[in-house]
Amino acid sequence: DVNELTGRTGRSDLTKYVISEIIKKIPIKLNFNVLDVGCGDGQFLIESSKTINGKFTGKLIGILPTNEEVERVKSHIEKNYQNNNIPIRIDIGKLGKINLPLSYCDIIICNSVFHVANQTHEDVELALKEFKRILKIGGILFVGELPDKDENIGKDYGDSILSWLFWVLKNQGLKSFFSRLKQTIPALLSKEPFIISPKQKMFHMKPDNFISIAEKYDFELVKNYKHKEINENRIEYLSKTRWDYIFKKK
Repeated sequence: DVNELTGRTGRSDLTKYVISEIIKKIPIKLNFNVLDVGCGDGQFLIESSKTINGKFTGKLIGILPTNEEVERVKSHIEKNYQNNNIPIRIDIGKLGKINLPLSYCDIIICNSVFHVANQTHEDVELALKEFKRILKIGGILFVGELPDKDENIGKDYGDSILSWLFWVLKNQGLKSFFSRLKQTIPALLSKEPFIISPKQKMFHMKPDNFISIAEKYDFELVKNYKHKEINENRIEYLSKTRWDYIFKKK
């Protein structure tokens, strides 16, 4: 399932909800170049293209870290959104190395990225430095779902899939448990691998500290607020640990 690339297994509804909240706060003009860093399944770019009324002269670009992910998402978009008259480009790139010119972007989205893949403080600073390089003066940077503490604390299931399934049942409910159990079946009946993420230390930072670092790279805070999600019954709630930030480049 290409939705796996979002990190929200079996919750495409949650992905669409989070994206809709971002789009409400950051409108796209007809001549904007928009970059989604770590674009997952490309859904933000797809939904953004649906909101653009008129002749769009800008660019919608997503970046992913591997060729396999890039090709998978390109294929997904071409297969499912052929009638979309606004082209979406997916490129290979990483947080600190994005192949775009100086002052190219009007909007950069970096949602649910900094806390994954064992990012370090140095990695995040390199990313902010690169965002500064490719964002226009007055351009908007959105950083979403940055935790203020390590969310992996208490995830003590180690490398045991059985322990992991019981952790899912206890912490995420019956529906998620059966969804994850269904995922493991092909691995049990075939040679297809099934991987649970290693419990690496998660990058996290208190809001005041993150804002202070962003200011070093000429990003002025417009607004920060607790990240909002929905549960499986579509009831909205505020995250206990995650924050969203909107910055403007000075």
